[in-house]
Amino acid sequence: MNKPIGQSIKPELRSRVDALLDSMIAKFYKEVPFSQHLLNGSQININYNKRHNIETILP
Repeated sequence: MNKPIGQSIKPELRSRVDALLDSMIAKFYKEVPFSQHLLNGSQININYNKRHNIETILP
């Protein structure tokens, strides 16, 4: 039986990966100039930003 998306077969691995990603995100907002604009900006086009990130990663 397949588990729904988001339910890990190995929850301990999921927890470790989530913690690693959380630390990487915190480091990004702490160290990258102008990153707070992405976090707190009132005029961010989320759909454009998602598409840009996907297009940047895929090629």
